[in-house]
Amino acid sequence: MPHPTTAPSSRLEAGTSRPWAPTTSTVTLLTAVGVLVVGQMYTVLALLDPMAVSLTTTPDRVTWTATAFGFAYAAGFLLSGPLSDRYGPRTVITVGLLAATATTAAVSAAPKLCWADTRRSWLQPSCCS
Repeated sequence: MPHPTTAPSSRLEAGTSRPWAPTTSTVTLLTAVGVLVVGQMYTVLALLDPMAVSLTTTPDRVTWTATAFGFAYAAGFLLSGPLSDRYGPRTVITVGLLAATATTAAVSAAPKLCWADTRRSWLQPSCCS
């Protein structure tokens, strides 16, 4: 048995796995997801007119989809930190990614503006994890 003050071996024993994910693929995935999430905040600005036509309303009223998303984005940051402390960052990021995928699909199926706003505000807290 090694002395408690000795540094752990840098080699893994046969049959054991690393307690962390590979760095390159993890950084690449998190960077891509981060760009897509932040892009959702700004992509809607270019789509205000087509969304207004599709939802039978005015572009001014559709602007609330960006506002709802922004407020929920801020709230999500306040929630994801404590949740990561409690459940671990890997769990929170994974659940957040799955929730963001589901709610993004729900927003695209919204028949009315109020449904789109509601679903976008559900989306953003999950994106912050």
